[in-house]
Amino acid sequence: MKKKNLIIFDMDGVLVDVTGSYREVTRRTAAIYLRDVITVPVQDEEFISLSHVAEVKRSGGLNNDWDLTSALINAFLAGGLGGGLKGGGETGEGPRNDRDLLEETRRTVGRMDLSGLERVLSEKTVVELFFSKTDKRSPLLLDRQDVGSGNLVKRIFQELYLGKSLFRELYGDSPLFYDGAGYIDRERLIPRLEHLQRLSLAHTLAIATGRPGVEARYALNRFGLDRLFSGLVSEDDVVEAEQEGEQRLRKPHPFSLDACISRCGYTKDASISYVGDMVDDMRASLRAGIFPVGFVDRQSVGDEEADNQMRRLREGGARAVVRDFDELLRIFLS
Repeated sequence: MKKKNLIIFDMDGVLVDVTGSYREVTRRTAAIYLRDVITVPVQDEEFISLSHVAEVKRSGGLNNDWDLTSALINAFLAGGLGGGLKGGGETGEGPRNDRDLLEETRRTVGRMDLSGLERVLSEKTVVELFFSKTDKRSPLLLDRQDVGSGNLVKRIFQELYLGKSLFRELYGDSPLFYDGAGYIDRERLIPRLEHLQRLSLAHTLAIATGRPGVEARYALNRFGLDRLFSGLVSEDDVVEAEQEGEQRLRKPHPFSLDACISRCGYTKDASISYVGDMVDDMRASLRAGIFPVGFVDRQSVGDEEADNQMRRLREGGARAVVRDFDELLRIFLS
């Protein structure tokens, strides 16, 4: 017998605190890319603050953290170098092997004047650069294809996030930039296990996340949640569907929610809710025709920022906004 309601959860920021993983990896990737690929001096990896990372992500359209990281890097590259390579030649047209491309890029930037980029790094914040609304995409932003075929942004990100052993297991290659422990193991479960167990007894639980499937399942297994959720739609599902057509299907597009509803055997006439922490989550929920619930983890952001996020979620269409799972249980179990 089907349970009363379907509750779909976003994962990052709702089920899992990623402040010390994805957010930290985002800014570290930017620092390593600028230092080790572009070869511009970066003395302090905290030149991008976690609050700046969060502010850019909240601007919308960057639910995928690889896209977010690329946007931060491009803000510096386009702001400091403009759209041209100033005699350096177009990079990225040669070898697609990561190691060869890295060496080619270093040779290219070795012929360039990087003083403008150095000045931007010392004088401007990434928020100032990002919101300057430049449409330039730097040819030095190597974020196309995949790990192993020329996407150095994603490669650095994955090496940091997964760690040496898991990176080698998933990609069959040794890391180029980082061989330490994975930031994935720094993540914290936001609800207590009891919260989710109580919800699962009364309702069907599912997940629609921008994580790749293997990373989502890793977190579910690590926290002992895999048996509590009846459906999972991940980045892999979105990519596969996008390859079949020309439309971009990431949130705020409702594709992942529609797919999750179908996968769990529900139809739109049922009582369905989506719990997310971003404005794009609320917009996707409204477009899918389901009940949007905003979630703010006040333990990780503090009371003042929690109030600001709650306001943004309401403005984005949330019908209810909660700051912890005790409040969430009162909504769904009352």
